[in-house]
Amino acid sequence: MYQLRGSLEELDDLTPALWDAGCTGIEERGEYLIAYFEKRYELPFHGVWLEADDTDWIAAYRASLHPVTIGRVTINPTGAALELGANQIVVDLEPGLAFGTGQHETTRLAIDALQRLDLRGKRVLDIGAGSGILGIVAAKLGAAVVTGIDNDPSTVSVAQDNATRNFSSA
Repeated sequence: MYQLRGSLEELDDLTPALWDAGCTGIEERGEYLIAYFEKRYELPFHGVWLEADDTDWIAAYRASLHPVTIGRVTINPTGAALELGANQIVVDLEPGLAFGTGQHETTRLAIDALQRLDLRGKRVLDIGAGSGILGIVAAKLGAAVVTGIDNDPSTVSVAQDNATRNFSSA
């Protein structure tokens, strides 16, 4: 990783050059901007290369996931066997790198709101679909047509796989 002193706002004019040089991600950490690269490059900036730890952050993230119950809906991002009460709805999903596991408050609030609506026969649009979690919940609550849209191409296959996972045997 490559460390530059300054905030994202202060170094905004440098970020296109970092991306062009092969940067895979940028993080603002305290008074520094950290740019991640797969390997070291000669860069025309006043920064310093640092060694990054080899933590598998995706594995650590997955290990932190657990089933979440919101009203009648239980989101199961782990694939664990669940014992559900009467009228409970389960959404099994593999989040991949997409947003939406039921862990975040905004997702829980949206699922709670969906349960308060009569969706039977309705059309639902999920903008910023991520893992497809809200669209799947809407469909399981009776929506006749659900359309999910996201501007991150890597999430489309995740959402499609999750829809298949939840409705292939239905």
